[in-house]
Amino acid sequence: MKLGHEANSFSGTDLSVLLCAALLLVLCLGDKHIDSRHTWVRNCRTALLVGIWYWTTTTWATETKHILTTFTSDRNEPGFPLLGFWLTFIPVITSSVICILGLRWRYGDSFTQEMHSLRERGSSFWFLAGAAQLYGQFFTVQSLIFGSAALTFIVKAAEPLSTALMAVLVLRRVFSFPLVLGISLACFGIAVAVLSAGSASGASSTPLGSHGQLAGTVFALLGNLGFSSRACVAKKALSQLHVDAFETSSMLTLAGAQVGTLPFIAYALASHVGGGAIWSLPFLDPRFSARSWLVMCLSYMIYQSCSVLILSSFAVESHALLVAMKHLVVVVLVSILVHAHLSKGIMLGMALTSLGVYLYIYSAKDDASMANESEEEEPLLEPTPLGQLPKKPANVVWKAPALLRIIVLVVVLLGCATPPILAAVGLRSAADL
Repeated sequence: MKLGHEANSFSGTDLSVLLCAALLLVLCLGDKHIDSRHTWVRNCRTALLVGIWYWTTTTWATETKHILTTFTSDRNEPGFPLLGFWLTFIPVITSSVICILGLRWRYGDSFTQEMHSLRERGSSFWFLAGAAQLYGQFFTVQSLIFGSAALTFIVKAAEPLSTALMAVLVLRRVFSFPLVLGISLACFGIAVAVLSAGSASGASSTPLGSHGQLAGTVFALLGNLGFSSRACVAKKALSQLHVDAFETSSMLTLAGAQVGTLPFIAYALASHVGGGAIWSLPFLDPRFSARSWLVMCLSYMIYQSCSVLILSSFAVESHALLVAMKHLVVVVLVSILVHAHLSKGIMLGMALTSLGVYLYIYSAKDDASMANESEEEEPLLEPTPLGQLPKKPANVVWKAPALLRIIVLVVVLLGCATPPILAAVGLRSAADL
């Protein structure tokens, strides 16, 4: 990534992100003026939303990888053990401010009462799903720090399988043979990609590939666990609490911003006990590029909003399939944008992972347990404004299963422990492994 004036000048990619933001705003606010009773209108709107989702995920990953490369390439300068935290937390804070402004504009004088009602209706949900989303994002950033972007998103392409496992626990799905077969193929594909990426990097390696790529794989799998937990819980909230997609996305973001302070607190406490903390802020560093961070934050906010909007109109499994396709597209696009080489081994691993996901999704279409969602939840494909649903009484409360709470708690604890552990062993990037 270039420094100085060029790093802070806007490019065509940056302008495309601004265009995506404008289109998303039109899709969200212009629904009341659009006749959504026609199927082709809804299909065109959904296709545009998916395109925005895919592209802004690509721009987020590209800018994040550029920032990470800039701050971790020089071994003679102080590193940032909290860099992964800042790359997660700053976009969430930025999104939170915009969400509050949006909710304030929507509710007007009843802002306080409506926010209180939302908080009460999802008292057992918002922090759970918000934490799952934030730490899923945190571990994805950590994966990009230690592994290649291609490897990270190949692993994340297997997210439908982890979502299906979570659906077995949360939505009472039946554990099926196609799921076992899909997971087995995906795991084999990921192993092939790890071995290929490790050989290409030429770094110190283990029987499972280079240390950096292996660490990146583990972090990506933890990211999948977080996002799969969010998808299952958010689906329940959208259907049973009848909160619309904008409210859901806003509440998840606000809850995540609060839970997201825990890694910083854990790092501060560990540094107080052990000493030797590095508190340098990337914003005060000469390598800091305001343009890159702005585009990264805006891309994050757009693609997370699109994800929840699409989830509000599709079943969990269909949304997960779109997620898998998105990650495969991102693998190719990010590799092009960051000028990374896709080896034959990585391509083979991507193909095997895709095959595993496809076998499961295709088989699940004929699985009777998948059709039971229409019995458990009310239909979501109504000709209403995109992502909006009729309100239910404020006394409707959904309780998350205890096992799901435990899973999310483990993810949060691992996220809190990551910065202190990385600082203790002196790891800032894959080059330190």
